[in-house]
Amino acid sequence: MRFSLAAWTVLALCTAGAEARADDLTATVPDDAFFVFHSSVDPAQSWIDEYYAEVLTAVIDADFPGLFVDQIAPQIMDSADLEQLKGLRDLIEGLLRSVPWASMVEHEMIIAERIHNPTESISPHQFLAAFRLDAESRIDMHKGLVKLMKTCSLLSEGEVDLVLTIDHPGDGVSTGNADALASASRMLGSNTALIYDLRAPIFSAAAKVSVLSVAFHGDDLLISANVWADSYVRDAIDAGRGRAGSIASMPAYAEAFAGLPMGSERTYFDLGAMLSPMRDGMELWFDKEFDFSPAHGVIVEFDDGATKTAEVMREAHGKGWGEVEPEVLFAKGAFELMDLFDVFGTMATVSYIDGQQMVTEHVMHLNPPRAGEENWVYNLVAPSGDEFEPLLEFVPADAASFSLYQGFDLVPMYTWARAKVAEYVPDGERYLAYADAAQAFLDMDLEHDLLPLMGSPAVSIQFAPDKPSAMGGDWIIVSPSARPEVGKRFNKRIVKSAQHLLPLLMDALRNSPELGMTPLADIDLRIVSNDDGIYRSLDRIELELPFLGSINAYWGYIGEFEIMASSEDAVTYVLETIAGEQPNILEAGPVVDMNAQPTGPTAYAHMSNYGADIQGAVAALQGAGGYMGFFGGMSGKQGSEEAMIMQAVGGIMSRVGSILSHIDYLGHSFSYSQVQDEGRVLYTRTSTHYKLPEERGR
Repeated sequence: MRFSLAAWTVLALCTAGAEARADDLTATVPDDAFFVFHSSVDPAQSWIDEYYAEVLTAVIDADFPGLFVDQIAPQIMDSADLEQLKGLRDLIEGLLRSVPWASMVEHEMIIAERIHNPTESISPHQFLAAFRLDAESRIDMHKGLVKLMKTCSLLSEGEVDLVLTIDHPGDGVSTGNADALASASRMLGSNTALIYDLRAPIFSAAAKVSVLSVAFHGDDLLISANVWADSYVRDAIDAGRGRAGSIASMPAYAEAFAGLPMGSERTYFDLGAMLSPMRDGMELWFDKEFDFSPAHGVIVEFDDGATKTAEVMREAHGKGWGEVEPEVLFAKGAFELMDLFDVFGTMATVSYIDGQQMVTEHVMHLNPPRAGEENWVYNLVAPSGDEFEPLLEFVPADAASFSLYQGFDLVPMYTWARAKVAEYVPDGERYLAYADAAQAFLDMDLEHDLLPLMGSPAVSIQFAPDKPSAMGGDWIIVSPSARPEVGKRFNKRIVKSAQHLLPLLMDALRNSPELGMTPLADIDLRIVSNDDGIYRSLDRIELELPFLGSINAYWGYIGEFEIMASSEDAVTYVLETIAGEQPNILEAGPVVDMNAQPTGPTAYAHMSNYGADIQGAVAALQGAGGYMGFFGGMSGKQGSEEAMIMQAVGGIMSRVGSILSHIDYLGHSFSYSQVQDEGRVLYTRTSTHYKLPEERGR
């Protein structure tokens, strides 16, 4: 199939960009959706919506297409192609201006996804966007979108057709070309559905199939993209008419949001609804039909049509490579891996405004393993969180950001992986024996020493830099270890090996013909040990960089605390905090100011200063953009292709920085996660502070 560049460009634009809002539009989402995003307008959030509109205006004003067409394209295209590109740009801009995109976000919106007919469809993922329009915008939206789709069809040189289907409730459907725009527009707002399909030849399909479907049904605008897009739109129309089940009537949907506030934005995800049809698709890919349930005899249908009714999978249990047909073994492993994720049930997220904070509450429903069963995925998702407050006492009140986790039990994952290597990998037992011999040689036991250390609770802390910088300031990671003697012994081995290998590595770089003349060869990297004060137990990495000077990093143990830090000052400050000489984050600072402290055992916590992070990125981008533009102009090749591209890239970086500079309304954000309901729920709450308009200083 051949598409012209123009046809692909416009078709991509036609299938992109449905971003907006929703309320009772869940009634239009078919009940087989595994993902639903639902948004509605909240008057209390109007001042924040104005911030988003300001950023969007900045993106438009940046005019990236114009930068490409006017500065980059002239260097890589001849004059004829350049004129064609400029004409295409003008055409696209005109078409986009003819569609009232802003009306999509003025009321309500839904975005949904499903896996449909995986055993029959080339691409089973289908996407649906639904918008609620008012009477005034409905007419302009109809004109603009139909004009855009007609242009897609025309530019494809006959490869893409635009077909209009009029679906009268109770009277069937009529299909034809989309020229009858005026007569069709008279049906807007009624229960009659106007369905516009862009149909194209896909892969080896005998007939053209819908790749983009746009429907007007009552107050709703429905858009679907991907192969057989019209099927999702038609199912949504049937759901809206009450002829088919909708996600709103599903008990699982209501139960997922039980106990959560309404919120202006709601997100639903059902992993089981996504994986179940994927299992059906996998059976097709294996060209076999598998039923691995132990409740009944397993049937495996082989290529020659013969059927074995013996319990093949039960017989295969415990057998390794070479004892069972490879495809059966591979299928068993794939399904066994998918079974691990049965611990995940539905997930629900709600966002709403609370004063100057945007609050997001997320609930992940879990299916704990039955008594006596192990599931390492569940162990990673649902730690106990019993030592939350002691770890927070390490965090100074003026920390720029921090992340805290209660640790993970990695041993079940390791034992599971060893068993699977033995079962599914050819000569797996021999490789495991090599791994055990290596551990014995290094005097290191992964299961009993290293993995418990790696899974220990830890808190990482970031301090603000002296001035805005994308590099950030000092940092430190602290982990209270129950077995410091093991960690100290392991660190000594690493230091000894590194002190021997690093000089060899640097010599190899310096003597390399390819790298010997580069600044890389001038880097001095070494590990030394401190011998003074409390830092004598810490090892130090010294990195000498040309023109930038020395960069140090410290790691080791102080008492029972494992430490990694960027400086001695960071270590001292945190030790003063834990000693009570400096206030910690539970006593003062953003978490207290936002009144966001959790109560009860907490598994994870994270705080960041989005505003400061973004402004640091702004400074870095605008500085880098200015340097590239300057060096492009002073490179001695002014007017050359290299100089023009360097100046264009510098312009892009500066414009991105200018856009980000408008995102100065964000403050600190704090989130935490708790395991609730006896391990059946993982609850996460995030609070993000927004500055009021008068606080921005604009």
